[in-house]
Amino acid sequence: MSLHVYLLCHNEEVLLPHAVEHYRRRVPGVTFTILDNESSDRSVAIANELGCTVQSFTTGDALNDDVLRDLKNSVWLERTKGWVIVADMDEWLCVTADDLAREERAGTTVLKVEGWNVVGESAMEQLNDIDLHALNTGAIHTYESKSICFRCPQITAMNYNTGAHRSRPERNVRRSRKTYRLKHMNWLGSAFVVHKYATRYARGKEQQARGLGIHYTDQTDKVISEFNEWRAKARTFSEQPFWARPTWPPAVVPTLRRRAARVARRLRGLADPSRRMSS
Repeated sequence: MSLHVYLLCHNEEVLLPHAVEHYRRRVPGVTFTILDNESSDRSVAIANELGCTVQSFTTGDALNDDVLRDLKNSVWLERTKGWVIVADMDEWLCVTADDLAREERAGTTVLKVEGWNVVGESAMEQLNDIDLHALNTGAIHTYESKSICFRCPQITAMNYNTGAHRSRPERNVRRSRKTYRLKHMNWLGSAFVVHKYATRYARGKEQQARGLGIHYTDQTDKVISEFNEWRAKARTFSEQPFWARPTWPPAVVPTLRRRAARVARRLRGLADPSRRMSS
């Protein structure tokens, strides 16, 4: 069993060492490629110090989600065998070597994921005052329930949309029966997220005209308001995978309800002595 992790990066010197540590704690022997998009901080130096491969690409010093989508859809095609994770630097999947080995034996090729917005209480942009790895409070964020972990060569294409919030895997698609939590390490403190959003807003102005990345803003009050909303919804969660409740397609629900109603009427009839005698 092997795992290779691809992480997108632009000026991620704060989160990068922690993201690498997150996966190394859980999957010994995991290898990394840092996909660096013109970082001007110590991101590349840190990645090299940690023994990661660095692959650079340019977007004209602008945030371009179309380029990031295409990269997520293609960069991992070089892998010929093993598990792959393709993620943003703030997306930490809670999966262990034992989990991946078990899923491999079961024939799984794509892990089911439930996204969680993790909430922290740091007062510093550099997050030096909190232990990121100890954070286990947050709220479910379906938008972050991304299929970021899959197996090669069983999967030959992921067909991510912009932002990778949806995908359409191809070839031998067998999703895990268990669901794995994805920790979105975004709302870690007001100072951190205000700086992050303002920076991405400045880099993404061109694509915002096309409706992409419009959640980023340099308006501090709006960011802090959203931070407080997530903090109010936060609750403790476990990193352990879990058996998800089955979900039925919307078109099936009315049929199931009609069948349940018919069964209920028959049971009432059997329980009514007068109906049994008349029959």
